[in-house]
Amino acid sequence: MVQKLGAPHYSGGAVRTYAVGSIHFADCTFEGNTAGGAVAGSPEETFGGGGACIKLSSDVLLERCIFSNNTVTTAGCPGGGLDVYGSLVMDRCTFLGNSASAGGGLSLMDRDFVFDDDSADGIISNCVFSGNTATYGGGICSGLGVVDLSLMNCTLSGNTATDSGGGIEIGAAPSGICALGNLIVWGNTAGTSGDAIHDPDAAGVLTYSCIDQTGYAGSGGNIDANPLFVDADGLDDTIGTDDDDVSLEALSPCVDAGDPATTVATDIEGTPRPQGSGHDMGAYER
Repeated sequence: MVQKLGAPHYSGGAVRTYAVGSIHFADCTFEGNTAGGAVAGSPEETFGGGGACIKLSSDVLLERCIFSNNTVTTAGCPGGGLDVYGSLVMDRCTFLGNSASAGGGLSLMDRDFVFDDDSADGIISNCVFSGNTATYGGGICSGLGVVDLSLMNCTLSGNTATDSGGGIEIGAAPSGICALGNLIVWGNTAGTSGDAIHDPDAAGVLTYSCIDQTGYAGSGGNIDANPLFVDADGLDDTIGTDDDDVSLEALSPCVDAGDPATTVATDIEGTPRPQGSGHDMGAYER
């Protein structure tokens, strides 16, 4: 566990890396950390990462990690849970109650945006984003450069953006590919636009997903029916805490409704997919 540390005038509340070739975190918990972002005028003033900030790494792998109640306090600095500039592969991770200006849970940006370097790729599967908050992208903020994003079998619930992208913010004018599939994006809110997804340049292609935002259901296998979570805000009735249960009830319309061609082989708990006649939407396979 990496817990209750702080970088009040810098990035990476618990962990900060720079130009490390390969990074692998597995079965780690980042809880209750705070980053201030770098001081104004410094070379790193745009960075955040309440839990962790990973910069200029070519090979980043996260498995079965939890980012809970981490915060970036400086306005304009992203990634309440995790701030990544580079390529990321992430599977079976959970983001609960984190906050930042952009990407309350996760911020993923192209290295070229800051460093005039290579582009970034994100391959994210079987992850849960619950109760995270930001100005832009309550759950996830992707873009502000060339980012190829594959977001598959994830559940985003109860995230909040005071401006846009309650669940997901896809940054302006990305020239990468944003493939979004088998998602549940439900019960998120935004102050101005995109309660579920804000995608101003229509860069994302959403398929076989459950989403409570107009313009998606009825095509590409997308639906807008209540996913019937077991208990989205848990026994404490507080979203963004560790008892949030966004697994699916037996009668959920998301059961067996995912993309039959999906290559995601297991769910967030390691359960093989599929368990029924088809793959389920979201992070949990019933």
